Amino acid sequence: MTQSNEPDGIGRLPALPALPALRAMSTAERARAIGHCLRLELGVILKVPPGHRVSAGRPLRSQGLDPVDALWLGRRIGRALHTELAVEQIRDGTVADLAEGLAARLEPATPASAGAERR
Repeated sequence: MTQSNEPDGIGRLPALPALPALRAMSTAERARAIGHCLRLELGVILKVPPGHRVSAGRPLRSQGLDPVDALWLGRRIGRALHTELAVEQIRDGTVADLAEGLAARLEPATPASAGAERR
């Protein structure tokens, strides 16, 4: 059995709809879906107790996100959405800012780009 140096699930964000489904949504819908996924992931990473939530409006650094966890989250986001985020962008940003920025990057699929994704 081959072992990976990456934590289990590094490329999967289970609460996130598939990329084609995200691209079919409006930018506002994509931002809501991505924001929901980010809050769930950050709740696990930051060990947020039941009954509490990650704030969508506070910088993640002030909520306890350290550079290693930000790197790990950035890699998961990158693999799921085929994009890159800098660690400082993640730590200094809010869930709302990150979700809106990521949603804006995901342009709706055109017939040509949809064919290229299947290859």
